[in-house]
Amino acid sequence: MSARRTSTRICRRGYSCPGRDCGGASAASAPAAGAAQASSVSIYFARGDAALDTQAERALRIAAAAYVGIGTEIVITGYADKSGNAAANVELARKRAAAARDELVKLGVEQRRIRLAAPMTVTGSGSEDQARRVDLVVKS
Repeated sequence: MSARRTSTRICRRGYSCPGRDCGGASAASAPAAGAAQASSVSIYFARGDAALDTQAERALRIAAAAYVGIGTEIVITGYADKSGNAAANVELARKRAAAARDELVKLGVEQRRIRLAAPMTVTGSGSEDQARRVDLVVKS
């Protein structure tokens, strides 16, 4: 079975959302470019995939630009949807978090400032598309 690619886009209210324009109502959303400091960013993934697509890379570039000079800790937590084996989902969520970390480091964020955190439950909230994500949170 081939993985279905879900597009991630910046919606009309400046949030990074899977699929169609969500109207910015999602609790796990990403501020767009121009935000002074992003406190929370979510990056979405295709089913069964830990690779960053073009939109995820764009959202991480925006986040990195906000994070580079502030010196605070960034906590990255990975999630998966409810489909598949629980142990495989834990590993997939970890790989997603690591992919986001590696991209931030590549973009100039100091690795010592980034911490990967295991979620309380690996299955993310929201729809299946929204559950397949990593959340980046800046700790002040």
